[in-house]
Parts: sequence; C-alpha cells; structure tokens
Amino acid sequence: MTTKTGDVGSRSKFAVDFQDLFTYLKCMPEKSLQKLFESPAACLSVFRVLPSFAQIILCQMVFLEKPVPRTVIDSWADKNHQNDVQEAVSALDTLGIWKNASGHTSVLAYVMSSRFRDNFRVCLLGGGKPWILQAKSESDPKKTRDAPFLDKYAQERWDCVLNYMASESSRSGSNQVMSKGQKDLTVSQDTKLVLRTAGLMVCDDGSEERITSAGFQFLLMPRPEQVWFFLTHYLSLVESRYACDVSVCLGFLCELSLSDLGQCYNSEKFGIELQTVLQHLRELGIVYQRKVRPDGDGALVRKEGLFYPTRLALGLASGLKNSSVLSWREAEEAAQAGFLIVETNYRVYAYTESELPISLLAMFTEMLHRFPGMVVAVLTRDSVRMALKMGLTAAQIVDFLKMNAHPEMRRRMLASGGSSVIPPTVSDQIHLWEKERDRITLTDGVAYNQFLSLSEYEAMRDFAREKGIAIWESNQRKTVVVAKENHEEMKRFWRKHSRP
Repeated sequence: MTTKTGDVGSRSKFAVDFQDLFTYLKCMPEKSLQKLFESPAACLSVFRVLPSFAQIILCQMVFLEKPVPRTVIDSWADKNHQNDVQEAVSALDTLGIWKNASGHTSVLAYVMSSRFRDNFRVCLLGGGKPWILQAKSESDPKKTRDAPFLDKYAQERWDCVLNYMASESSRSGSNQVMSKGQKDLTVSQDTKLVLRTAGLMVCDDGSEERITSAGFQFLLMPRPEQVWFFLTHYLSLVESRYACDVSVCLGFLCELSLSDLGQCYNSEKFGIELQTVLQHLRELGIVYQRKVRPDGDGALVRKEGLFYPTRLALGLASGLKNSSVLSWREAEEAAQAGFLIVETNYRVYAYTESELPISLLAMFTEMLHRFPGMVVAVLTRDSVRMALKMGLTAAQIVDFLKMNAHPEMRRRMLASGGSSVIPPTVSDQIHLWEKERDRITLTDGVAYNQFLSLSEYEAMRDFAREKGIAIWESNQRKTVVVAKENHEEMKRFWRKHSRP
C-alpha cells in the first residue's frame, strides 16, 4: 500500500473584521476602560453605543449612590423584554460601568462605577474640568473655514488614501488607462504601516506593496465605516510605535466626535502625544490645519495652534449612527451622482474624471479608452475572475454597478417596467463567472492505493466508512482518500491490521 498527500480542500473567503465602538470597547483591558472613563466625552460616547435598555438603566441610576437590587432592575421592563434586560446587564458588566455590590448578602445588587457616574453627570449637568478641546476664534475672519471647504478637504485627503490602495491594485497590470495629469498618490509611511497592520496591504519579499482581498472589500465599504476601521487599527499601534496612551487617544477622538463643524479649536496646550496624533489625523482629512509662512527660510509649515475638525470627525466615536454621519453619507451620495452606463454587450461607460471610481472600476473590468470626462471599459471573464480571486464577490460588483448607475439608466428602467437598473444578462453572467470557481472544492487529503490484496483494500475502505472519514473511494482502482488530519488514525489501524 502507498500513500499520497495532496490538495483536495476548501477555498477560504476573507471578510473584513469590522468592529463598531461597542465591540472595540469590549476588547479593551479593564484598566484602560477605567482610564477612558475619566473623560466626560468618552462617557457620553459610550452611553450612545450601549443597548437601549442599558441607557435606560444608567439614566435611572446616575443620581443614585446606593446599590440597586437586580429585582428592581428587572421590574423596569415587562416579561416580554427580559432578554433586553439580560443584554443590558451583560453590556454594563463587560465594560465595567457598574459592579456587583451584593457584599455578604444574598440579594444581587449593582452600583455604578463612581468614575463613570461622576463624569457622566458632567455631561448631563455641565461643570467639571476643562475638556481637551478649547474653542478659539480666528484672529482674521477671512481665514475662517466653512463647512463646504472642510467637506472638500476631508474628501480629498481620504480619497488620497483610497486612491493609493486602488492604484496599487492595478499598477502591476496593464488594463488601466492612466491620465496624463494624474496626481501623485503617495501617502506617509505611518499610513502605509496601518494599512499593512490592518491586512489591507501587503509587501512581498521587499517588492512593491499590493492590495489584499480585505483591501478590496475595504474600498467598497461606506466612508464612515472605512475611517473607523482604519482608526481602530491605528489605535493598536499608537502605544507600541508612538508611545501614546490608547485611552488618551480614544478620549480625544470622542471629544472630536462631539465638536462643531466649522469651529476652530486651539491645540497649543496639547502634549507631544496628542500633537503626534493630530498630525496623523490631519493627513487622513479628519482635521484641517492651515499652512503659514514663518520668518526665516520661507518654508511652509503647519500652524500648530489652530485646527478645524471635519465632518469625518463628527460622530466618529458614536457608533456611526448619529445624524452627523448620516448627513455625511447624504452629502457624499449627492456629490457622487450616478456615472455608470452598463450595456448588454458588457461595455461600461464611466462619466467621471475622479481617479477613485475609475480605479475601483478597473478592479473588475478591462479598461479600453479614456477621454476627458469619460472612460470606456468592458466586463470580461478574465477581469471578473481576477477580482474574484482577490476577494471581491459577484454581489459586491453588481451592487457597485447598481449604486453608481447613471440617472438615464434609472429612467430607462422605470420606462420599461424593469426590476434591475443594470441589464439582467450582465448581472447574471457575473454571478455565473463566480459559480465557475465553486465547481471544485479543494481539501487536503491522503490517498491509499496499490494494496497487495483485495482484502487489504476492503479493510481500509470499511474502516474509513465506519469512522466517516472517507472523502473518496474507487473499488475499480482500489483507492481510498481520507482527510489529511485522519492520516495518523488510518496508520494506526493499518499497523494493527497488518500484524501477522
């Protein structure tokens, strides 16, 4: 009998591990959470992302100094909502917002953490220590930055990061038609490090960076989720690389999320830690700092004293559910009206001059021509399969085409009474190309063959069947294939069976 080990196994599909603020906080150490609760802004941000009944419990207990029995807490909800009570109790326990105060009695009771309670009261009633952010007026009213300017700045800076990722995905291929005046898409080494740490980019053997399957999916995420996902991985580096306290940085982000759009703030009293974080946030478009020309050599430098939070910062640490984030999404959708026309011959016409949507389109199409204000591409089997290989799905490609469909295509759909904004033949074919890759499932296995007698083969086959570990068998070829992890079990049986 001989054995052969090979690939017979399964294709893993990568998904971006997105965490909202509540999920991120649950993974923080208790010591870091208690330090975070020293910030009233952080306490308010945590309150906003808690389950609804947990918010009700905190509002009931915020002015109570004595422990509250669990039976009283249960009475605040009827029998049909006891699952909500249990969810709320679990959330408050996990984050250390309250603690068990039963003591030596048999009655289960809870009392709020004094640190969280005191700073949450400050949010409700005012007072307390000054916050990190201190509003300041511009000395020259002409230099004040309004909301439209900040929105444009934030979009340009964040698009620079996305353009860098998208350009790396198609730079190695020859299917993208580049414009003569395309901007330099370089980003700082700090940003590249975060992209690699998050698994969005990878550098193989000292070569140029390339985008990963997770990076493809990241590019198709809503912008607020992109920013928060990036910052969660940035926070994982601040302590080890920049010697910054995670709790201080997260508390600063919470204050930024509660700031006013168009309001100028002073950073002169910031420590080195927050100054470093502020410069990183500036590069991402989360805050804006103006350049001034100092005396001396005339080089342009940042004016460290003043900065403006952009719309990317508003609501950043509030669970991505508040009105400021929704207004950003509405503004983004209005700014990026539908620009794609998809024909039944798989031709795609993109009426845009923005590099980002063109780079996204180049991920799964073959670029043919580029004109001022328009790009011509075609969906091919090879281009779609290449995108699928890198981690995109057929549903994501179809959704991208639908979300960015030109208004003319929507009018045609309504006029014809159709149900899909893009031709059904195109969407169906994209899904069929994806299903082609699922015809064969690969599994690591071990093949047993060349038995000396029929009885030896039948003994091995019957044992594999009995244990339920046989992947494939052939009586004609006298071959049995089992999973690789069951090879040792088969070897033990063979030794025992082959003994004289």
